[in-house]
Formats: sequence, structure tokens, C-alpha cells
Amino acid sequence: MVKFSKQLEGSLVPEWKDAYCNYKELKRDVNRIKEDRLQQISSLPSNSSCGSLRRLGSMSQLHSLSTHIMRTAHGLNPLSRDSDQFRVGHKHKNSTDWNEDAASMLDDNELLEPLGQTQQDEIFFNRLDAELEKINHFYRTKEAEYVARAMRLEKQLLALFEVREALARQSLKMRTFSFTKSQDRNTEPHSARRYESPLLEVITVRPEEQPYKCSDSIKEKEKPFRAHSEESTSGNTSSDEEMEIIANFIENVEVTSEAPDMETEEYCVGVSPVDLYDRSLQSLPWSTRSNSPSPCEKNSQYGFGTPDTNQLHTVLERKGDFQARTWDCKDIVEHQGVRKPKRNRPKSIIQDMIDMSLGKKKVQSSEKMLRTAFVEFYRGLGLLKSYSSLNLVAFAKIMKKYDKVGRHRFSPLYIKEVESSYFATSDKVTKLMTKVEEIFTKHFADHDRRKAMAQLRPIQQRGGHSITFLLGIFSGVSMALLVGFLVLLSSTVQYRMLGGRKYMDTVFHVFSTLGLILLHMYMYGWNVYAWQRARINYPFIFEFSPGTELRYREVFLVCTALTSLLLGTMIAHIIASTREATHFGTSEFAPLGITLFFLMALFTPVNVLYRSSRMSFLRCTRRVVCAPFFKVVLADFFLGDQLTSQVASFRNVEFMLCYFSGGYFQDRNPDACTHNAAFRVMMYVFSLLPYWFRFMQCSRRWRDEGDKMQLYNAGKYASAMFAVATKLTYMIKGDKIWLALFIMISCFATLYQLYWDLVVDWGLLQRNSRNRWLRDNLVLKKKYLYFVSMGVNVVLRLAWVSSIQHVNMIPGFTQAGWDIIFASLEVIRRGHWNFYRLENEHINNVGKFRAVKTVPLPFKEFEGTCV
Repeated sequence: MVKFSKQLEGSLVPEWKDAYCNYKELKRDVNRIKEDRLQQISSLPSNSSCGSLRRLGSMSQLHSLSTHIMRTAHGLNPLSRDSDQFRVGHKHKNSTDWNEDAASMLDDNELLEPLGQTQQDEIFFNRLDAELEKINHFYRTKEAEYVARAMRLEKQLLALFEVREALARQSLKMRTFSFTKSQDRNTEPHSARRYESPLLEVITVRPEEQPYKCSDSIKEKEKPFRAHSEESTSGNTSSDEEMEIIANFIENVEVTSEAPDMETEEYCVGVSPVDLYDRSLQSLPWSTRSNSPSPCEKNSQYGFGTPDTNQLHTVLERKGDFQARTWDCKDIVEHQGVRKPKRNRPKSIIQDMIDMSLGKKKVQSSEKMLRTAFVEFYRGLGLLKSYSSLNLVAFAKIMKKYDKVGRHRFSPLYIKEVESSYFATSDKVTKLMTKVEEIFTKHFADHDRRKAMAQLRPIQQRGGHSITFLLGIFSGVSMALLVGFLVLLSSTVQYRMLGGRKYMDTVFHVFSTLGLILLHMYMYGWNVYAWQRARINYPFIFEFSPGTELRYREVFLVCTALTSLLLGTMIAHIIASTREATHFGTSEFAPLGITLFFLMALFTPVNVLYRSSRMSFLRCTRRVVCAPFFKVVLADFFLGDQLTSQVASFRNVEFMLCYFSGGYFQDRNPDACTHNAAFRVMMYVFSLLPYWFRFMQCSRRWRDEGDKMQLYNAGKYASAMFAVATKLTYMIKGDKIWLALFIMISCFATLYQLYWDLVVDWGLLQRNSRNRWLRDNLVLKKKYLYFVSMGVNVVLRLAWVSSIQHVNMIPGFTQAGWDIIFASLEVIRRGHWNFYRLENEHINNVGKFRAVKTVPLPFKEFEGTCV
């Protein structure tokens, strides 16, 4: 049977670990209480020990009550629940009730003297009270965040409805709403039936229950909204004229052909149609004639071809208390303090909104963003609900252990208090989850609840026994083929005499490139295994779609299968080349064929070989290549770092393009490419390309975030580019001046990268931390592993410097062989670096309690929010 401490550690949210009930520490307190009880028993006289054992259970029970009475006498009784600041930890009763219980139970007060107020009991209950208070505070904070997020999502959803309606009207070219007039005046408008307030009923919080309130500007803004809403509701007026005005207004707007900028503030829509009107009113270009009256003094002249009206009506239909709202121009201008806009403004915010609404792709993009936001919001609610239930079980388990030690029934009393606490009684999260399910089913899943729940609650694909079975088969096959390849390569005398050196200088570049990629995949599989064992939430850090991330068995299955295929092709190629001797013909198509197969396996649209992961990798690669034009996230620059360890593969790709496209593979002529002037120029491009990608990513992050550390990071990759460029120049010219320059720049770049690896990426070498020369929070329990890892990283960094010096240490061993060895060491170093890089990122998420990613919303808000 699994212990609850292990079950709790495996079920909790890793980023919220510090906010959970500290079950291990409470368990230690219970063990100390048990030892204290045994010491009390051993300290009693031997002739009365049996009687003391019989009396211990009753005395412990009475002591629990006496502890509570003592706390009540010292003023530590719980406060009123109405103030939401009650003291937790004991059952809430008035002093009269407790005195009655004391009178009925404490018939003999002298029984309490042997125990008194034991220090260990006080420590246990003080810690228990502190844990309950901590959990309540954390739950309140997170619940308030989700309630505020629900309000924002509701406003975004209503704005999306407005955009959809504007797009539909524009596409249908509706100039009048004659069909609206023919309807019964007592029936509600069509848009009002559509625009329901999905989360309003749930997220409305009473002032006395709301621990974190919105800004005063938002509250003041909502007051006139509610007043006008009540007036419009009581009036029960028809919306025929309002619909006509909106239809004519949208119809007569001059739409420009320029697409609005998604990144600018002018493109953004308000948080709601009412806010949209407030902001759009500021940007309306009033008439520029000096004798024209003010728009709030008489009929407004908007300059958009709209009919002369005294008011511009904005309709916001909501379920319940939100009905059609009519706003007077003067009231809004006075309320918002809007000044008269600048004249001759070329483009207004309303015009930008209409331009956006006409683009179906932008509407679809907004729907996709909102769908993702609702999925992530629902996931966060589920985590918070799981947080509440796990803590309830933890309190029940620890009180059960305490009862066993004290031999009394105190747990029902305390658990009743726990069950009446805020995190156990609040049902806002459950109601929000129910409402989100209804909204998602209706608006994002075409009323298909099964489809909606498949997206809201994705099922984790667990590897069955077949994956383990196939992994074992391919592992054995690949190891056997590797041994066979090495034996065949060393024992075939005819092949070594005729084409052994040409093989290393030509075809080996092709096979080694695929081998380096597979080695990197093996390192990633080891990373996934280590991250899972260390409880590092790598799917959340990489922002993988829930339920689609690959586990280490699945990664190793793909690696071993491709390794078996590659080694089999290499053995077949050696055998075919030996038979053909100096006339290399059809056998040279084997390297080209296996390369094309790898590319087909990566780019095939068929749902095989984990298509979702492949497509995610390709999208990330596209963002890396186009770094200056895309916002950089962690997965992007993490992949960019992996590419910097594959410089040898980039060079081999250049050789493969020249080798196969020029037809040099037929006679294995290696000098045809290496002595080509164009090949030497492109060698600079392919060698510097990975570092250039990271340099541009750092520049983009500095532009977006304004963080100067990104400039220093860009300097690190700039130094690496200088080192690689000087090395290539030295290889071509062979001048001693270039050799000295290459050594100096390489040493500087290596020291730069070592400092960045250990201090910035890993967060180590902090002199004043709790763990000397490490960091305050560590995932691994054995501290010496961090020092060993730092030493390994330094050694492998120096091996990377040796790899670019092209020094032949063993006579007869070609340079291509040394290149692949040093490139493999760099790939291993990168895999080793990956674990500690993600560990540091996980520690940062834990410190900020960040367990749910923040999805950007399509419509930016003009005013401050409660989030």
C-alpha cells in the first residue's frame, strides 16, 4: 500500500508545492509526541506503570480539551466568520458552550496535572493552525485571481460576439432591419437572445466576501452602467430604433483596405461594447468647420455618413440584469472626462475595429485564442479544486495519526473545523467549472459535449505494454547491428584498401549527421526521464498541448527504431560497396535514400510517428528560423540552444547538398566540394547560422521585454560567432596570426559561455545562498551532484574548444573521425545542460506559484483590470 506522503507528492501541483499542507513536518511532530508519551510512561514508578497506561488514553483526551480551554481563556478563540479573519484550528463555539463541555467532561481536574500543557502538543497544534491558515490564504488568493480572470474572459467573449455580428451584417449587406420592425415589440431582440452573460451569475462576488477588489476606476465606471441598465430594464422599451441606428452606422462606415496592426493599441477592441463606445467616442472626427456646433449640444455630425441622431446607441445584451443599454453622448463624455479629439485624424478606432471584423481570418484567430484561454482557465480551476481536496485528505490523515498516538477521538472535532473553513466550503470554483463547460460546449464545440470535454479534459496517452515490448526489441537489434558494423568495418580488408579513406571523407559525413541527430534524441529522452523523476513540470514549461507530450519510453522507441534502420543501411552500404570495389554506383544511393526517409518521417502529414509532436517541432523550428519576426517563448530559444550544439551537422548538411546535387557521389570525389570557392563561402554561412538564430532571438526579446540581460546574452553568441569565423579563416589560410587570434577569441568565448551556463542558466554559484555556492532551492537532494555537474560542463566546454582546433592526435585517424567525436561530446554536454536549465526554470515557477500559462487575449483592454 502506497503511503499517503508519497501519494501526496505524486498528486500535488509541482509549482504549488510550498502552498500545500506540510504533511511530512506534521508527521514528524506526531512522532515527537509519540516519543514524548513513551518518555512520560518510562518516567513513572514501576509499580504504577500499568495503571498509568490505562489512564493515559483518558488523560490525553482530557488534555486535548484542556488545551482548547486554555486557548479560549487567552483570547485565542476563533473570530467571527463574518469578518473572514477568524482564527482557524479549533471548533468555533462560544465560551458558554465550552464551559458546559468542560463541566460535563472534566469531573476530576487533577487528572490533567500529570500531562499539563506538553510542549510537543502545542507545537503540533500551532503548526496545524498555521498550515490551515496558509491554505486558506492561498486558496482565497488564487480564487480571486480566477474570478477576475473569469470577468475578463466574459468581456472578451461578449466582444467576440459583437465582432461576429458586425462581420455577418457586413457580409450580408444589410442596409435596413425591416425584419426587426415586423417582429413583436414585446419579444427580445435576436442579439439579446444570443448574448448571454455566461459567467456573470457565478463570478459576482459580494463586497464582504471579495478579498481582492478591483480598481476604483472600474467600480466608478460600473455604477452608471448599472443605473442605466436598471432604467432600461424598468422602461421595457423596444430596440427597433437602436438596431436601425447601429445597422445604418455600420453600413455607412468607410472601410479602408489596409489591415490593422495586431500589435498596436489602435487595433484593440474594448473590453465590452460599452467600453468600445466610450473609446470610440473619443476618436470620432467631429466636423472641422468653425461654426459647427458641438456634438453634445445638438445633433451629432460624425463624418461617417451616419444619419442625424441625438444619440449613438450601444446595445449590450446580457442574461439577467444586463439588458439593452442606451447611452447619451453628453453623459458619457462628462463621465469619462473625454476631451475634444484632434481634428483631421485620418483613422479612428471604430474604423480599425470594423476593418478587423471584416477579416474572417482575424475572427478565427480571435476564436482560437479565446478557446485556448478557456481551456487553460478550466485547467487552472481543476488544479485549484484538486488542491482543496488533497489538503482535506491531508488534514484527515494527520489527525488520524495523532489520534493513534494519543489514543483519543479528537480528529472529528478538528476535521469539522477544517471542513467549515473557507477552502473547503467555497463553491465558486465548482460553479465556474460548470459554467465554463456549458460555454465551451455551446460556443466552441457546436453543442457537442463529448467534443468539448475532450478538449477541456484531455486524456493523457499512457504507453502500454506494446511500447515497452517494441522498445526492448529495437534496443537489442540496434546494439547487435552496431557491433556488426564495427566488426565489418575493421575486418573487410578489401574495403579498407580500396575505399576506406574515401568512405570517411565522403559518405561518413552523411551517416554521422544522422547519428548526431539520433544522439541528441537519446539525450532528450534521458532528459524527459530525469525531469519526470525530479517532478519537473516540463510539459508546462514547454507549453505542450495537454495530453500530447512524449514520455521517455516513446522517445526511446522512436530513437531505437531509427537507429536500427540507420545501422542496417550502413551495413548494407558497406557490403554493396565492397562488391562493387572502385566502381561506386548504385550503392551510393543508400545514404541519399536514408536521408530522404528521415525527412519524410519528419514532414509527413500522416498521423504516424506522433504527428502532434512533429508538427509542434516544425512550428517551433519555423519561429527559430524567423526569429526577428516572431515573439520568442521558452521553447523557441531552448530549441535555438540545441541548434548551437549541432554546428557540425550544419556543416555536413552543406557538404551533402554539394555532394549529391553535383553528382560527386558516383566516384566519391571529396575534393570537388572542399576545394570549391563557393563552398568555402557558404561554409561561413552554415557554421554561423545557429548562433545567428540565437543572436536574433536575444535581440527580439530585448525589444519586447526591455531586459538588458538579453543584450549580454546576445553578446555571448556574438563572441561565439567571432570564434567560429576566425577558426574557419585559419583553416583556409593557415596563417599563425589567425591562429593566435583564434585562440584568444576562443578562450574569451569559452569563459563567457561557462559563466553564463553556471550563473545565469543554472542559477548556481550564489555565494550568499542557503546552500553555499549553489542556490537556495534545489531539486536534487544530493548537493555534490551539482558540483560534479559544474565540473563536467567545464570539461566538455574545453572539449568543444578542442574540436574547433582540428588537431590530429592519433596518426592515421582522419579529421572527420575527430570531428564527429568532438561533436558528440558537445551534444552530450548540451543534454547534460538541459536538465539543470529546466530545473532552474521550474524553481522560478515554483517561487511565483505559476502553474497555468497566461494566454494572451484577442481584445486588449483600455482601462486597468482586476487581474
